[in-house]
Amino acid sequence: MTICAICLEHLEQPVCCIPCGHLYCNQCISDWRNGHNSRCPECREPFTTVQSIYLDTESIRGLIVERIRLNDSVNELTATIENLRQNPSNEGNHHLHSEVEEVQTLNAVLLSDI
Repeated sequence: MTICAICLEHLEQPVCCIPCGHLYCNQCISDWRNGHNSRCPECREPFTTVQSIYLDTESIRGLIVERIRLNDSVNELTATIENLRQNPSNEGNHHLHSEVEEVQTLNAVLLSDI
């Protein structure tokens, strides 16, 4: 979430953008403008216009949650890979052993048919 550099809180709707691109709560930039010569609180660029915009914070929040979930999945998979690298005989060999037994059984059946 974006923080207003004036009140140091999450941006409150409506959000205002000034020409230098910095974003502020509407009330914060209005109060600032009335007392500080219309210069950006962050970069000190003068401004004369203020554009009200709407930020879809719910979509942003959903994307952040999804990214955290995906990062957790990546971390779990990385841990599994590292575990398999350190202990290759565990699951990999068990799976291969099962396949070898199956092939041997099929070979025995084929040889008995000859």
